[in-house]
Amino acid sequence: MTLLPWVNRFPVGLFAVPVGFLALAGTWRRTQGFGWTLALPVANALASIGVLMLAVLLLLFALKCLRHPRIIAAEFTHPLMGSMMGLIPLSLLLCTIFFGEPNHSGWLLFTLLTLTLQGVIAVRVVASLSNGSFPASAVSPALYVPPLAGGLVGSMALSTLGYPGWAALLFGMGLVSWALLEVRVLNRLFEGALPEALRPTIGLELAPASIATLAVATLWPQLPGDVLIIGLGIAAGPVVTVLARYKWWGHLPFSIGFWSFSFPLASLATVIIEIVRRGDWPPMVGGVALGGASALIAFLSIRTLGLMLKNKLLPPPLPSN
Repeated sequence: MTLLPWVNRFPVGLFAVPVGFLALAGTWRRTQGFGWTLALPVANALASIGVLMLAVLLLLFALKCLRHPRIIAAEFTHPLMGSMMGLIPLSLLLCTIFFGEPNHSGWLLFTLLTLTLQGVIAVRVVASLSNGSFPASAVSPALYVPPLAGGLVGSMALSTLGYPGWAALLFGMGLVSWALLEVRVLNRLFEGALPEALRPTIGLELAPASIATLAVATLWPQLPGDVLIIGLGIAAGPVVTVLARYKWWGHLPFSIGFWSFSFPLASLATVIIEIVRRGDWPPMVGGVALGGASALIAFLSIRTLGLMLKNKLLPPPLPSN
């Protein structure tokens, strides 16, 4: 009997779960600036959970690659699955941001290899969009994952390791990617509702502005909170538009795709915490943002456990001929 016979149905979108936990861990760690004694222990606990889940998912994905290389190849060129593969290096870059040490050769090698993987995925997506082979009906906010994660999150990773110049370069590349993709994604969203299978990715519409502002806060820690408020204002626009489209996605049954909200909203909470800390605002304002992000991750975790208990976490098997 084959061990783990369902591994061919393992969805790459599951990597959004450790991404959410690692992002929330970073949010909690930022609240150390308020002098909260629980900040670091909770951050470390969340990061440990995220790394444990990431390790398990990487092993399952590696097993899928070994047993079903044709399925992996098909998913790599798939409009949605190919973009979501960017979650794998994204989760690894978040590990660098949380655990990395300046001028550590091991962490640098790890990050460069991760950025290389991210670049391969991003080039495939951008090439498909540029040569007209990407189906217009498949355009969704999931397109943001590969190029923006590599540029914006990659810049924070390199800044953590003590390479501000290269970090600024990646940040600029991330901004260009955002500008190019925003036109395509917004044009699609203005045309009407996405197909139901793509609608849970709507949470990623919140990602570019919030993550870009967080990257600015990370790369230039001397900037005052008033400057970061500009980014917060830009990030508020997508929040309003996603809420305005609630009728598109609010009635859908829960799926792993709704973890698309986790990283953007955790990043947005982190930006608010940085603004509060740098602007000498009442820490309670940052606490409200932290509570909202934590409640979201808790809600998503509970609903995901529900899918597992109902044996609905994985896609159903294809009917046999």
